Amino acid sequence: MYCHSFDSGLEVAINNRKEDLQFISQSNAPYHSTELNDVKETRYEAFVHYNFAISPKLNIQSSLMHERSTMDVATDYSLVRDTTDEVKKGSSRTFSYFKPRVNIRYDVNDIYQMRFNYERTVSQLRLNDFVPWFNRDETRLEETNPDLKPEMRDEISLSVEKQWLDADGSLTLTPYYHKISDLITEIPLEKYSGSGNVDSAKEYGLTLDTNFSLKNMGMENTLISLGYTWRHSEMTHPFSGKNAPLERRSNNDWNIQINQSELLPGLSLNATIKSQSPYQFSSYDYQGTMDRGATTELSLDYKINDSLKLRFMGEHLFNRKLVLHRERYSGPFGQENLLRNEHRDGQVSRRLSLTLTGQF
Repeated sequence: MYCHSFDSGLEVAINNRKEDLQFISQSNAPYHSTELNDVKETRYEAFVHYNFAISPKLNIQSSLMHERSTMDVATDYSLVRDTTDEVKKGSSRTFSYFKPRVNIRYDVNDIYQMRFNYERTVSQLRLNDFVPWFNRDETRLEETNPDLKPEMRDEISLSVEKQWLDADGSLTLTPYYHKISDLITEIPLEKYSGSGNVDSAKEYGLTLDTNFSLKNMGMENTLISLGYTWRHSEMTHPFSGKNAPLERRSNNDWNIQINQSELLPGLSLNATIKSQSPYQFSSYDYQGTMDRGATTELSLDYKINDSLKLRFMGEHLFNRKLVLHRERYSGPFGQENLLRNEHRDGQVSRRLSLTLTGQF
């Protein structure tokens, strides 16, 4: 027996950001610069969803969205020295995208299920990408990119899931491929560098997720979740012009989560360990790698009564380690000679908290 469902709608979002950026000279010479930025984004999104249950085993979900957004930037700049100079300028840019999505789910039997998914995603530009910001690490004002565009991905994946009926769990294997247009990354700008777009890039990989209970081992209400992702990516590096992986994107990551919903009467536990491999990054005059180490979290929730709950939260329990290596150049990265190597070790200390929440 066929089953159809259909719905549609329209969403509107308006976002604003105002910024007052001033620099005042500490010497005797008069110098006072003021930059006032007013950024406004108006976004419309119309959508249509359609679901078609062909049979108890086969289901198709589809949707089509149209997104239209307008970014307005108004800047008022004044500089006071021996004389006063003032400049006012404004810009308005409009983006329009169609975002289709198709999901096909097929139950092979009670144990195996297959899922195919295609989706086009479009990133949302951050309003602070259109205003300058002071880089304390480099002690300089970073320029903005008025030509920045959203990043668009055509994402394809195929999942095979196996149910572990005797352990109340599942194992899912998902290969995926992303075709990327207007990739957002660090690119050379007029003076230094900043967020910009690379015409095309790609990313593909494999994810493995599993979860299962430990009731067969006599540990009731205990659920274990494991996840691992391997990925490979390629782009034309905007500084060197060579083929390179996507920046600030790890080649693999993993996570382990333990959830015990009834450790003691009224007491539940949730613990998580996450880690990712080092990633690469670059800017105007340097390139480097960053290793953020493993992070751990633990929470204990105790239900005092129907209205009160006590939570103990621990983050970075083993003092998360950070390691940064950077190669600094005498000028633009990829064009000038190596100036020096920089190495930094850091640590994120553990943080413990105890909160009491109530609902009355």
